[in-house]
Amino acid sequence: HSLKFEVKIVEARNVEHKSSPTALFVRFYLYAGIELNTAEICSRSDNEVITWNQSFDLECQGNETAVKELKQQRVVFKIGVGVAEERFLGNRLLSQIGSWKIVISQYC
Repeated sequence: HSLKFEVKIVEARNVEHKSSPTALFVRFYLYAGIELNTAEICSRSDNEVITWNQSFDLECQGNETAVKELKQQRVVFKIGVGVAEERFLGNRLLSQIGSWKIVISQYC
């Protein structure tokens, strides 16, 4: 059994930050401790739309129970300021969506 999906980080709007320019990135966490970071984007003003347009293709394989459990888990997206490889210098929780099962049923 497997679960294949693509996560596409397109853009962020209305991001407020104290200094300009600022390096911003999106980090998202998946079940089982998987953490992925987008490329860093230099933001120049608070009013601009920040565009990443970056995709991640993931495939999870396992027995039926493991795949079913994965579909019940959550994914968390955070926007970060600073260097993606280091700890957040500042961050804000953007969104925490429901289980993958809900995402799959709505968008697939």
